[in-house]
Amino acid sequence: MGHARIGPPHSMSFEETQQLVKCYHHGIFMKTVLPSDAVAGDELAKAIASGKPDPEKKVIQTGRGYVTIFKAVAKIESMAFYDGYYLATGFAAGSCKDVLCTKFPNCAVLEGQKCRRPYFARPSLEASGFDALRMAARVGWDVYPIGASCRPEDVPHGTLMGLVLVT
Repeated sequence: MGHARIGPPHSMSFEETQQLVKCYHHGIFMKTVLPSDAVAGDELAKAIASGKPDPEKKVIQTGRGYVTIFKAVAKIESMAFYDGYYLATGFAAGSCKDVLCTKFPNCAVLEGQKCRRPYFARPSLEASGFDALRMAARVGWDVYPIGASCRPEDVPHGTLMGLVLVT
């Protein structure tokens, strides 16, 4: 029995991701660390539930840290391309809509239009079927699972990850 599609409509299925990864020999796995109040707490939970970022811009969806990882993935992917690895492909933590298009109520791609941020938008690691927490643990990173009821004082920091696959 196959895995169900776990991500947004335009993300790869688990099976598609498995097939893609088989075509690559190397990966560049990266992280950025955020203060715990940027990734956990009541303010975050309320903002996510309402779909509106808080005025202090502490919420993940406002891009604090997330934009950094999307830009880093895009930059490394681009550098690999220009170094002759023209099939390099990147993935970033989280939803590009929630990070790169916070000022818009919709995703242009889902409405049949061109992406507003094509140079930075990348598929989500998690939505494409990567187990980012397990990957981080395997390379020895201190990563803390952060769920909806997590409080900032429960975790030392948040970690956002990105991956660029290189042939």
